[in-house]
Amino acid sequence: MREVTLNQTIQELKTMIVHLEKDKEALSSQLEENWKRIKKIEPFRDVLDNFQMEKKFLLDRDKYTSEQMERLTKEAIKNMGHQNHRQKVKYVKTLKKIAPVIATAQCDSSKMTQTPGEPRIPFKEERRQISCPGEIRQEYEAAIQLIQQKKGRTGKERGGGQ
Repeated sequence: MREVTLNQTIQELKTMIVHLEKDKEALSSQLEENWKRIKKIEPFRDVLDNFQMEKKFLLDRDKYTSEQMERLTKEAIKNMGHQNHRQKVKYVKTLKKIAPVIATAQCDSSKMTQTPGEPRIPFKEERRQISCPGEIRQEYEAAIQLIQQKKGRTGKERGGGQ
């Protein structure tokens, strides 16, 4: 009985050796194929490395650009003074309404100061002597008050934050 178990063990070991040799041959053939592939790729290795470096550079630049865009957007929102879209729209409409009034007043004042033959008037007196129709004058004064309020509000926000 001991001979039977010994023979079985020998047979099992022989089959194990055969399987291991087959695995060894398969691995060696796979290794040869891999070396052949590496030799084929070798001339293009520099191109692949350059491509990977360029890809990394572009991804980093894209990340940097998106960070800069986000920073600039936040800065623009801060400079505009509003984070609510409706407030922004209202503010822009007010600016568009005020801009022509200020432009006409500025044009009128420049005409007054540049009239040929007349002596130039100091700015404070000139401002008193501007003759505008009542409605335009009121809009102009309202625009100046709004601008002064806006400047005062941003000055307080800056001072309070420190």
